[in-house]
Amino acid sequence: MGLKYRIGTIGWYNFETLVQTLLKGVIGPGVTSFGGTKDGGRDATFNGVANFPSQQQKWDGYWVFQVKYVDLEQGTPAARTRIGNTLQKEIRTILARQKSKAPPDNYVLITDVPLTGDNRDQLETLVQKSGFDGNFHAIDGKEVCEFLDLFPQVRRSYPQLLGFADLDVILNRELYIRSEAYVQQWCQYLPGTLGLKMNSMN
Repeated sequence: MGLKYRIGTIGWYNFETLVQTLLKGVIGPGVTSFGGTKDGGRDATFNGVANFPSQQQKWDGYWVFQVKYVDLEQGTPAARTRIGNTLQKEIRTILARQKSKAPPDNYVLITDVPLTGDNRDQLETLVQKSGFDGNFHAIDGKEVCEFLDLFPQVRRSYPQLLGFADLDVILNRELYIRSEAYVQQWCQYLPGTLGLKMNSMN
C-alpha cells in the first residue's frame, strides 16, 4: 500500500515532531509534547474532550499518544509485525508508571505504517490482553497523510514531503513577493499621477 507522502523515509525524530504538531491541530492546542527516549511511553498527552475519533463520538479524559516510526524500506509486512510486537510492551510500561494514578482514559497509537483491517483488529486484541480497558485507536500512515492534506502549512514545514503542487504554490508566492517589491521600488521614481496610479495597484 503506497502512501501519498514519504513519511516513512523522514526518520523517527522528524516523524515524531511532525505528528506532535499535527495533534495540536487535530486534537487541540492543549496537547503537551514530550521528547527523547525517556518519555515513559508517552510522546504527547492531553486532558479534556476532543472531536476524536469523530465529531459524533467525542472522547474525554486523560489521553496518551504514542508515536511509532518504522523505516518502511524494510517492507510493510515486517513493519506491521514490529508494531504489534512493541505495542503490548509500551502499554504495560504506561500502566506500570500510572500505578499511583488512574490509568489513561484514551490511548492513541500513531504510526507511519499503513494498516489493514485485520491489523487493526490484532492491535485491539493486543491492547486488551495488556490490561488496558480504556479507549484505543490506531492512526496509520494513510491517516497521517490525510491530516497533512488538512494542514498544508504543517506539510510545507517538511521539505522532504513536498510534492509538485506544494512547490508550485511556494515558487509562485516567492515570485509574487519579488515582483511586488520590484514594482514598489520603481514607483518612487515615476513622476506625477503615473506613480500614484502604480502605487494604487498594490
